Amino acid sequence: MEGPAIIKLAALNTLWIETQVNVSYAKSLKIGQSATVSFTDYPAKEMQAKISFINPEINPDSRLLLIRMEIANPNLFLKPGMQAVAKLSQSNKNGLFIPIDAVIRDENATYIWVEKSHGLFENVMVETGVEANGMVEITSEVDSTKKVVITGAYAINSEYIFRKGSDPMAGMKM
Repeated sequence: MEGPAIIKLAALNTLWIETQVNVSYAKSLKIGQSATVSFTDYPAKEMQAKISFINPEINPDSRLLLIRMEIANPNLFLKPGMQAVAKLSQSNKNGLFIPIDAVIRDENATYIWVEKSHGLFENVMVETGVEANGMVEITSEVDSTKKVVITGAYAINSEYIFRKGSDPMAGMKM
């Protein structure tokens, strides 16, 4: 009769790091993309890893995407189960980025406030992309001659709702 395994062998010279990323970054992830990894057990040491797998399915509850990276472990000081922090590098992205606080999000739409004329503001529906370092990418077309409200957007929005008694996006076609 066969019994339990006596010994279990594992090659630990290359390890996997599995992490989850926000779905908004999914289109910018690529197999072979680099990441800088640090470990809570070795906070001063940073190592390089490469994405080796991108799950084709997004978790519908969390809207997170699982990715797997491979990291070299030549001295075998990394152990399976260690916690790590991975920073994915991405080529510099050109586009319109504004502070996250300038974007108003509600259940119906995402919009920004722009100056229509001196002291008068209007809301403009926008589509957003990547968020990083307190900034958000605006992927939809925005009139480059208009000034975007980057400080006080919520105050303008609240004042509008208080005076008009309705949602600023009410009646807008989506």
